[in-house]
Amino acid sequence: MSYRGEQLIREAKSKPCTDCRQTFPVCCMDLHHREPESKRDVLRESGWSALSVREVALELYKCDPLCANCHRIRHWRLSDPKLRPKR
Repeated sequence: MSYRGEQLIREAKSKPCTDCRQTFPVCCMDLHHREPESKRDVLRESGWSALSVREVALELYKCDPLCANCHRIRHWRLSDPKLRPKR
């Protein structure tokens, strides 16, 4: 991946968390695919480094920036409906 691709990812992770709206250092931010079935297989195999800048931008369009805590909570809620907290 090019420097520009890395820069795009850093910019995406520099935004506030979609769920809690807090801002954290990029090392604490994840990129969550809203529709897991649309995730590129290359991400599972070799990561972002195999993508061109255009491909990185297209993947980022499918993602929400989430802090590490909210990302785990979102997956926990998605994993089993009976585990979802009542509101």
